[in-house]
Amino acid sequence: MLDISEIKENEIAILYDLILEMASFEHLESELKLTKEKLNKYILETKLVKVDLLRIDNNIIGYLMYYYTYSSFTGHPSLYLEDIYIKENYRHNGYGKLCFNYLAEVAVKNDCKRMDFVCLDWNKNAQNFYQKLGANAHHEWLLERVEEKELIKLAGENNECFRSN
Repeated sequence: MLDISEIKENEIAILYDLILEMASFEHLESELKLTKEKLNKYILETKLVKVDLLRIDNNIIGYLMYYYTYSSFTGHPSLYLEDIYIKENYRHNGYGKLCFNYLAEVAVKNDCKRMDFVCLDWNKNAQNFYQKLGANAHHEWLLERVEEKELIKLAGENNECFRSN
């Protein structure tokens, strides 16, 4: 039986190792700038990010990382799934589906009208899995991203439109 439970302080190092595994699987190790301190800050201290660990017989086999956004179109919150990761030797056992059942329950309980996530374009197994769950790829929407260097530049530009307190 799959047990899904909120991460505890003493499990941050385990989460960090799982994220390293996922980065390797996705061939994105060079992108990783994560530290255990950052995980602790945003998950446990500020609680901006939620993480649940996946366990089988008390063995941690993966994790879910998610947070809430708000949709101006639906007028409701949305659950944004940042990561779903299950160790390779535990895949194809129905645990991914159970995770999505769980996340859907969390979303409905929190009045979310949708759950959003992205998928790597080369990961056809994941794409097929998501489609079987009822997910729809939105090809008309492109993921845009402002990286740190540009973000700092934008934040530092003189702008007379800032809100005053």
